[in-house]
Amino acid sequence: MTRGRIVRMTQAICTNPECIGMGLEEDTAILVTQGGHVEVVGSGLVTVVDGMGITQTNIYDIGNGEPFTAKSLKVHLLRDKDEYDVPSYKRFQLQEPVILFRACLNFGFAGENGKSKVLPK
Repeated sequence: MTRGRIVRMTQAICTNPECIGMGLEEDTAILVTQGGHVEVVGSGLVTVVDGMGITQTNIYDIGNGEPFTAKSLKVHLLRDKDEYDVPSYKRFQLQEPVILFRACLNFGFAGENGKSKVLPK
């Protein structure tokens, strides 16, 4: 993920702190099982941004393109074979394991082009 994409994803999480943002680099995928257990597969990184603990932000007080503040934001960087459990306050409701590919998601927050694709295992 480029710095710009990470900033855009962080902005989205600051305005929707109940959500978890996941950014995938090229040649990287995540396998999601058990409603929220994530395993990283590939040569790149997965950036996880969790806004549930934000204690202060000025995101609503700034203009477009201006720097913003976000305190107590959690950020995780995961590589191949790393595992992450999505916090129980926002578990996915998936019935079967899925693999999400960077090439399909074009991440900002929910996909810069508004299209996300989930591929069955």
